[in-house]
Amino acid sequence: QDLWTRYVKSTEYHDQYFGNDMFGKEGYRQIKCPVIIIFGEKDQITDTEQCLHLNRHIRGSKLMRFPTAGHDFHQRFTLKFKIICEELFSKV
Repeated sequence: QDLWTRYVKSTEYHDQYFGNDMFGKEGYRQIKCPVIIIFGEKDQITDTEQCLHLNRHIRGSKLMRFPTAGHDFHQRFTLKFKIICEELFSKV
């Protein structure tokens, strides 16, 4: 319960400290490591537009859509997620 309470409080103050775009377009451009943005098209927590925004602003990022996945992609498609992570980590 304590962890949940702290999380809720952090979301209440998020915009005050970070604004609508935590890193800004210039901040995203500073990211140099490989980035894979994975999202399920049935995700009811993360807006698809957030993923597309990150993909547009993080140079060289790779966008992976999964039509049947929700927010719990990594739990429902564990093997696929493991393979994606291993491929990403092999590039670093």
